[in-house]
Amino acid sequence: MDTALKAPRSAPGAPEFRPPLPPGIDRRTRPARRLLALAREFAAVLGRLPSETEAPLVLDAAALALESETLAARAASGEQIDPDLRVRVSGALGRALERLGLSAGLTEVPKPDPVAEHRKRMGWDR
Repeated sequence: MDTALKAPRSAPGAPEFRPPLPPGIDRRTRPARRLLALAREFAAVLGRLPSETEAPLVLDAAALALESETLAARAASGEQIDPDLRVRVSGALGRALERLGLSAGLTEVPKPDPVAEHRKRMGWDR
């Protein structure tokens, strides 16, 4: 997932978030490793270990981000993807990040102000 969220480096010796997975899930598979990496990244952006009530929310957000990545990869390979599904996954991911308080890092790029650009070109902005 390529977003504005960047995980801060954790201090050496700091405890690492180990997301709870249901029994029987093999953590060595590629999707499980990616899911865990996303969950750890979201937890790092929190800046602390998630509480017991936040841990499932972090895992849900990671699962939705993984599903979004999977859909994007399928679309990029030319496969026909249901656009409603993309919108639903994207919306659910946004809401999951909001519940965790992580949506503040996802901001839109500000649009340039044409008046300020004109003043700058004319040299009036000194």
